[in-house]
Amino acid sequence: MVIGLDEEDDPALHKVMNVFDNTKHLAVADTRKLGIEVIKAGAFLDRLFDAAPDRTCLAIAKSLSDL
Repeated sequence: MVIGLDEEDDPALHKVMNVFDNTKHLAVADTRKLGIEVIKAGAFLDRLFDAAPDRTCLAIAKSLSDL
């Protein structure tokens, strides 16, 4: 079962993230003031894995097979 944002119990838990490795050309502090977290791809994957290791592994495996 996949839960979409509309079915989430607590929408306040939703975060807006900009997954971006080239932060040199991004105003990270200004983006943070808007409530948008800038996170590098590796750290994003680490968070996904911590939250749902099985689903993350399946998603990565699917991405690799699609290549």
